[in-house]
Amino acid sequence: MIRGSVREREEREREKRRERERERERDREREEREEMRDKRREKLSLSLFSLRRESSSSLAPVLALLKEGSYLSSFSRC
Repeated sequence: MIRGSVREREEREREKRRERERERERDREREEREEMRDKRREKLSLSLFSLRRESSSSLAPVLALLKEGSYLSSFSRC
């Protein structure tokens, strides 16, 4: 009887440790996604800033930024 309760308690403790580890892993993954999103936003912001400074009449840089922006907005919904 006592051994059963000890085993059950140990199993509950192991399950709690596993759940804490899964939670830490989810947190790490979330932080990585946020860092990547922030880097892409910063890159896009710098690109837009440099585009504003230039007096380029070419539409190629604008189209490239628009494509990148649509990619970012679709990714940020994940």
